[in-house]
Amino acid sequence: MKKYGSTVWLLVILAFLPLEWYESVIPIDFTENLTPIFRSMNGLQMFIHNFFEILTIYLLCLAIQYLVIKNQRGYLIAAISKILLIGQIAFAPISAIYPSSASTFKILFQTFKILFQQANIYIFPIYKPGFFLAVLCILISIIWDVVSWIQSRKNS
Repeated sequence: MKKYGSTVWLLVILAFLPLEWYESVIPIDFTENLTPIFRSMNGLQMFIHNFFEILTIYLLCLAIQYLVIKNQRGYLIAAISKILLIGQIAFAPISAIYPSSASTFKILFQTFKILFQQANIYIFPIYKPGFFLAVLCILISIIWDVVSWIQSRKNS
C-alpha cells in the first residue's frame, strides 16, 4: 500500500470536483440594482473546459504514476508532471472565466493589475476551497514521490 500512496492522493482530487474551485474578480455583468455578478466554476467544469485540457493532463499524470509504480523509478518525473498539473489548474481561470471576446493579453493585464493593487483582497476570492484542497492533495502526492525517490536512492 505504501507504493500506491501517491496515486491515492491523486485520485482523492476526484472527490473535490463538485466543489467550487474558481471565482472571477472582474464582474461579468450587473443586476438591475447594480450588484455585480461574478462567474464561478467548479472542478468538473474546469476538467471538461477547453476540450478536456486539464482532464487530459490529469490522466497523463496518473499514467506516469502507474509507470513509476510498475518500474520503481522515475519518481522525479512523476513529481515534475504534478507540478505542471498545479500550474495548469492555477492558470486555467484566465482562459475559462473571463470572456473570450477580450484578448488574452488584456485579460492577463487586468487580472495582474487587480492582483497587485490589492493582493490581500483579490487573490483568495479567485481560488475557492476546491482548488486549495486539490492542490494540497497534489502537493502531498509530490512529497510522497520525493520521499520514495530518496528511499530508492538509499536502497541502490
